[in-house]
Amino acid sequence: NKLLEVEPVGTFMVRFSSTKPGSFSLAHTVANGKVNHVIVHTRDNGFAILEDNARERLFPSITHLIEAYSPI
Repeated sequence: NKLLEVEPVGTFMVRFSSTKPGSFSLAHTVANGKVNHVIVHTRDNGFAILEDNARERLFPSITHLIEAYSPI
């Protein structure tokens, strides 16, 4: 968090999750120096995140996931 808090909105970091082995954590900056975290689950056919509607969205790679959300 400390690294990202001073970065511009939209800056992100992907790392191995410390709480969910086999998954990743994607942290990204939002307004007012806050940092949001999203767990990226590893699946046999790609990488998945839970969206606001509690549905899982699957991506073939971490790169595809980041590209899909970068305009937001």
